[in-house]
Amino acid sequence: MGENFSPITNYPLPITNYQIDMTSEEITNTLKELFDADVETIGANSWQVETTNFRLLVLLSDDESWLRILVPIVSATEAQPFLEKLLEANFDRTLETRYAIHQNVLWGVFQHNCQSLSIADFSIAAS
Repeated sequence: MGENFSPITNYPLPITNYQIDMTSEEITNTLKELFDADVETIGANSWQVETTNFRLLVLLSDDESWLRILVPIVSATEAQPFLEKLLEANFDRTLETRYAIHQNVLWGVFQHNCQSLSIADFSIAAS
């Protein structure tokens, strides 16, 4: 069955069940499956989902190696009383998602390397 072996240990490499390199076409298709007509392509590597309940941005790096999903939460001014708790959450509980402030907005940010990002993980993060 043609196993791959580590050049260092000469042991078989583990079999991975994830897809390598999630593509922009797969991102588009997955977003359309999740959000239907609410998906708008706003650039070569960027998408926006606008619903009555939330706005979601999906950004793929120029070299298509990293993906970010961003959700605006509140203005930075409104978040000010909670900044200590948010930073503690970033350190301890948020895993692949972080809180960030940019352009005077508090954002929820999911960031992942595309090489190990599965469609299932992307779907969970986006929904």
